[in-house]
Amino acid sequence: VGRRTFFRYFRSKDDVIFPDHERIEAATAAHLAALEDVPPVRAICSGAKLIFRTYVDDSAVSVQRYGLSRSVPALRDREIASISRYNRLFSRYLRQRLGEEHGVRLYADVVAAAVVAAHNEVLRAWLLAGGAGDPLPALDRALAWVAERFEQAGPVPDVEQDDVVVAVFRAGAPMDDVLERIS
Repeated sequence: VGRRTFFRYFRSKDDVIFPDHERIEAATAAHLAALEDVPPVRAICSGAKLIFRTYVDDSAVSVQRYGLSRSVPALRDREIASISRYNRLFSRYLRQRLGEEHGVRLYADVVAAAVVAAHNEVLRAWLLAGGAGDPLPALDRALAWVAERFEQAGPVPDVEQDDVVVAVFRAGAPMDDVLERIS
């Protein structure tokens, strides 16, 4: 394939490695739009499952991609940035479904982050196992756990948005590093 032909299909060489997040995001948004009768937290859990299936459907490629992105820091950073789009999609969806009243934005951001974290935890475990077995039951359990925690809780009414910071760090990160990054 010639250079010019290659770049008609891909913006960069890295784009060959990663899934088509734009297409997946659009399909997930359409999926969410069709779920107006489903409780909002359950709907985004269903969206996360749809995203998850894109990895499982081609397990060999997903495992190879994961190995490569783990060994190349720039690729890992790019994948993390790409995945954050789903967090934003889910948060926007929740705000649209629940309104913009006080506390909804915080609730939407926290629930979206929890759903994405559950998705990523199960996906990472499956990829580290070489893509062996059926990870969907583990995903269902993880997403059900998240939904149970947040469905009944609802938005937090008395929290000022500007007074809250939500941060996610790897388990075992040195406390000095965590404090430095937060400050």
